[in-house]
Amino acid sequence: MADKHFWKSEEIDLTSRWLEELLELGYSEPTRVIEVSTLSENESLKLEDYNIFHYDIFKHETRLTNVTLIPVEQKSPQVADFDMQDSVSQKAFESLSKICPNITKLVNGPINIFYSQYYYDILLVIVFNKPGFYSNIRYLDALYGDVFPNIIYCGDNAAQFMEQTKNFGKQFSFIEEPLDGGVVGYICAVRAIEMNFNVKGFMIMGDDVLFKHWTFLNITKEHFWTTFEGTRTFINVTESNHSWGWWKGKAGKPAFDKTMEDLNSNKNVPQYINNTSLFLDSIWNFTGQRGIIEASLSDFYYIPAAKRLQTSWYMTKFYKNHFFSEIAVPTVVRGLETKKGMILINGSSLWGGSRSRPFKFYSKVQHFFHPMKISNSATLLDVCNVYAPDVLRYSFGLTLSNNTVV
Repeated sequence: MADKHFWKSEEIDLTSRWLEELLELGYSEPTRVIEVSTLSENESLKLEDYNIFHYDIFKHETRLTNVTLIPVEQKSPQVADFDMQDSVSQKAFESLSKICPNITKLVNGPINIFYSQYYYDILLVIVFNKPGFYSNIRYLDALYGDVFPNIIYCGDNAAQFMEQTKNFGKQFSFIEEPLDGGVVGYICAVRAIEMNFNVKGFMIMGDDVLFKHWTFLNITKEHFWTTFEGTRTFINVTESNHSWGWWKGKAGKPAFDKTMEDLNSNKNVPQYINNTSLFLDSIWNFTGQRGIIEASLSDFYYIPAAKRLQTSWYMTKFYKNHFFSEIAVPTVVRGLETKKGMILINGSSLWGGSRSRPFKFYSKVQHFFHPMKISNSATLLDVCNVYAPDVLRYSFGLTLSNNTVV
């Protein structure tokens, strides 16, 4: 790694000293055991059998596993907690001040470590339905980068992503996936799950969602989080001419019918899925009637790690038939969760002229609102005047002596 310049010289020196100290303390390396496994003629290679993707295994897959990953150097939560010279709170202030010049003077308040640690074991996946907005990552990183140590961005066109983020002074992890303008945006969740991060859950969020993370603490990470905000449409799966336009298109009923045919066949079902009929029964339990499904917003949801394999499997089934995200996501979530266990997220979905000034609908009690086009100068001004001070106050125990634009 030194020869290839993967490590810096000071990192090499530090590692060398560490190894010398281990030897001085009498450390001896344990015997290495190399296990070699091969497949018999009657066995098949399954994705869930592998924690790390090997190129030879997946080299025949094209865009389905086309992932660009840039490793990002970062401190572990344990180091961040005790390194007072690199205070998490101070770093958050510095990050926000880069996009909000009005944040001029910091007044230290009590630092509540719990707030800054809550999301350390959650992977935030930010989805770009269209690749033309990757320059907004400088804002998203300032807003969320000090709250979520683990963030992956996902969208189409890795080359455009690299070009639009190359001058930001840091690197970002990115998954390249064609999303058809957001029609199949949930495949980003599948790809993130396949990367086998050691986290308690996966938070999936659109790039134009403003998440008020400090309002959502002390919530269990063992259940799905979802929202019923915005337009909710109940659909009888036997109807072809539903008034909701997406159901009549190729990504609607035709895709749903093909997926149901596959699920009902119960072919090639892995052990962790049990029986697909239980999945369907759970959906009918949510909607109150067999054969009724629900379409709703899919811009914000959370997947517990305990259900990651099941979520990935069902979402992949829908993805293969190009099923629309605003039906696929609520269907999978409701099929894998109970009414009692479901965590409902309170948010605002803005339509029409309301989208031009979203902060008119900013509320202390909501968890998010959507959409927020942060590259808009008026919206950025509101972010700096309203949202950024709230982040510092409620997430990091800090207040500002002046948070108004001069």
